Amino acid sequence: FDVYTGDQVPAGAKSLAYSLVVRSPERTLTAAEALVVRDAALAAAHAATGDQIDTLTVSYTLNDDGSLRVDERIVLRFGPNSGRHGLERWLVTREPYDDDEDLIFEITDPTVTSPDGVSTTTTVQRDLGEGRTQSMRVRVGDPRRTIFEPTATYDLSYTVRGAMRTFPGYDELYWNVTGTQFPRVVTASVTVNVPGGVQEVFCSAGPVGADDPCPTRLFG
Repeated sequence: FDVYTGDQVPAGAKSLAYSLVVRSPERTLTAAEALVVRDAALAAAHAATGDQIDTLTVSYTLNDDGSLRVDERIVLRFGPNSGRHGLERWLVTREPYDDDEDLIFEITDPTVTSPDGVSTTTTVQRDLGEGRTQSMRVRVGDPRRTIFEPTATYDLSYTVRGAMRTFPGYDELYWNVTGTQFPRVVTASVTVNVPGGVQEVFCSAGPVGADDPCPTRLFG
C-alpha cells in the first residue's frame, strides 16, 4: 500500500510496505496465532534476497537491576538479490503475552562495530508496527557504498529492560534470540550469564512457530 523513496533507498531499488489481513472462517484467531502467520510472511520476504546468517553468536548478561546486556556477533552472507549495503536488525519492543496483556521491552544503547572495515553507520527507528506488535529497526551500513566481499561481520550490543518475568517463587528470563524479521541462520550459539546461577534451562529452535528443543548445558 506504500512505496518509500529517499536517501536510504539505493538507485534501482524500492522500499515497499504491505498490509496483511489474517482471518479464520471458523473462529477468532488468538494474537499468538496471527503472529505466526505474520512472521512466516516476513521470513519469506527475507528469503527472496538470498541473504543468510552464517553464524550468530550471542552473549546475554543479566544485570543486578534486572536489565539484560546483549552482545551479538553476526556474520552476514549476501545473497544474489541482496542490496549488499549492510545489516538490518529488527528487535521486538512490544508483543502480545495473551489475549489481554502485552510484553513491553525497552531497548537502549545500540552500538555497532565491525572487524571487517565495512561501514557501521547506524540509524535507529522505533515504534514500527501496528497495534499490539511493535519493533525497533537498527539499520547498519551506507546506502551509497556496496560491499563486494561475500560476507560482512557485525558486532551489535544493546540493553533490554522487560525481558525478566516474575512468578511466585521464581523469576524467568524468556527471550526470542533472533526476533521476527531475520534471514536464515545456519549456525547459532547463545551464552547466558546469570548472577547466582539458574534453576532450569529450556531452548527451542526451528522455523516460525516451531518449538523443537535445542541442546543446552549448565556451567558453574
